[in-house]
Amino acid sequence: MVCALHKILNGFNNIENLNVKEYNMTIENYYVLCKMKNNRFKSVKGNLNEDTLEYDWGRVENINFKQAPATILYAIKQIDKLDNEITEWNSDRSNKTWTVSIEERNTRFIKYAGGEGVIYDYLEIIPFTPSVMINISPDWEAVKCCKSSIHRIKHLKYLIESYMAESQRYDKYSYCIENGSTGTNIHAHVVAHFNPKLVKSLNTHLAKGNHTQQIKKLNNKVKGMEGVIKGNSVQKIFLRTEEIVSDKLDYLVEDLKPEGHKNKSIIKPGRVEVVLFTVKY
Repeated sequence: MVCALHKILNGFNNIENLNVKEYNMTIENYYVLCKMKNNRFKSVKGNLNEDTLEYDWGRVENINFKQAPATILYAIKQIDKLDNEITEWNSDRSNKTWTVSIEERNTRFIKYAGGEGVIYDYLEIIPFTPSVMINISPDWEAVKCCKSSIHRIKHLKYLIESYMAESQRYDKYSYCIENGSTGTNIHAHVVAHFNPKLVKSLNTHLAKGNHTQQIKKLNNKVKGMEGVIKGNSVQKIFLRTEEIVSDKLDYLVEDLKPEGHKNKSIIKPGRVEVVLFTVKY
């Protein structure tokens, strides 16, 4: 999956560099984006005309033009038809206005186009999917064994990799194991990307604290480690914007940590990145 910052669409007039990238499409107008991409030319704002006090407009070639497939063209035609019907209705009736929200237009456009996958393929974008940050701080003093840092690091790695591999909840994740400012507080930070096909069930899984229970079960399978993971040993933070995800990924890199959060030393190899499987959008 390509991960890159995108240029914000300003009033749907700026579509430059709209290619394969992570992009949050939850509030955008699919109809407008597809119609713009299907146009060979686009209007550009010119200089202010001092005589008319209006801006001159011109046309330039749309470098992002791509011929839309039949399903997208059909969807555009149906929304055009809807807009004409709304205009005619409102022009004949002054006491009742007919409007359609962006959300409803998107719902109709998706249905006409044959699904969001068709739209994503045409626009060459990857929709943004949430992530979660999971922090694991075991109570190492609760057991008699596991006194060495090497043993604790190995156990944390086992817990992280075992939980992340369960049930295909996540398609990729990054993590680091740290030793804290004293060098003895062995703990872990994980940033895990939701499997786009399981977003709803995964939200429920995390909200109910089932992730903590799963990590506890994995922990208690290891003889002598019972009691290391308690209720407050596992914490989560939902990451629902690209900027927050980026910030938390940076936090896994020692050199990028803010003052007051740095560790005594880096536990090699530092941040670890794991791709579990590739999702086709």
